[in-house]
Amino acid sequence: MADTADTFFGKLNGPWHKRALQAFLVIVIAHWAEHLVQAWLVHSEVLHYGYAMIMLVGIGRCSAPDAARMRCSCALRPHPATT
Repeated sequence: MADTADTFFGKLNGPWHKRALQAFLVIVIAHWAEHLVQAWLVHSEVLHYGYAMIMLVGIGRCSAPDAARMRCSCALRPHPATT
């Protein structure tokens, strides 16, 4: 029967133990960094959509006289509300 020190797990728990733990540490730190980046991206998206909602609410609150004076310079043809 083979000695347990000659098997992969025997070496992993023996002479390779420190290097295996260091490799695992690098993987864990990279995984944490991934989560931090994802949290930052989600936060940015929340800010982006929150700002967009505030802008939409502001646009929807135009008074009738202001809406009547609005002009759209990108329209292909005049619209009755903008002429």
